[in-house]
Amino acid sequence: MTVVGTTQSAAQSDVQITATDTAVGGQFSQPVSVIVPSQIATPHPQPSQTVTGVNVAINACKSPVAAGIGTNDSLYTDYSIHMTITVWDQFGTPVGDLYAGAAVLEPYQSIYIPINQSLTSGSTYTDPFGPGYISVASLPQNDPRVAAWPSQPLGPFPITTQTPTTPVQVDGFPIGTISTRTWTSTSPNTVTVTWP
Repeated sequence: MTVVGTTQSAAQSDVQITATDTAVGGQFSQPVSVIVPSQIATPHPQPSQTVTGVNVAINACKSPVAAGIGTNDSLYTDYSIHMTITVWDQFGTPVGDLYAGAAVLEPYQSIYIPINQSLTSGSTYTDPFGPGYISVASLPQNDPRVAAWPSQPLGPFPITTQTPTTPVQVDGFPIGTISTRTWTSTSPNTVTVTWP
C-alpha cells in the first residue's frame, strides 16, 4: 500500500495514519512524517580538476540541457565538472528512495524545465557545472554534422569566472538557490568550483 501526504510535516511524526479492518472492526494507528525534498546537502562539493572536454550534441531533451531549441541539436564542447548533488528533506536527512526518479528542474525564462537528470534512490543527482562552447547552434538531428561531431576537434576552452544564480526544484519542490557557487576556468583546461 502506498500513502501520499498532501501537506509536508513541520515536525517528525506529526501526522497520524489509521488503518481500519472492516472484517473484524479493529483499527491500528501509527504516527508518520510527510517528507519532501527541501534543501541541498552540506558540506557542498568543491572540486578542482583538469577537464579534457568532450564534443556532444545537446538539445532540450539531453544533458547538459540546451533550453529553448526543442529537439534540434547544438554542437557543444562540454568542459563542465559533473558534480554529485545530495538532496535532503525538511529535517536535514536524505530523502532516500521516496523520490527516486523525480525530475530535477531549473528556471528558463519564466518557467521551470527539466535539466534531464533524475534523483536517485541515494538522494543524489548529477549536475553538469562549468564552461562549455557552442560551435554550431540548432541543427536538425539528421544533419550529418551532428553524427560527425564527437570525433571533430574540440571547441575552445573558455577562460572565465561565472557565478550563476540558479533556483532548483525536485519533483516541483524548491530545494534552494545555488547562488554562491562559482566556477573558474584557467589554462590548461582546469575548472575549480568554490561554493561556501
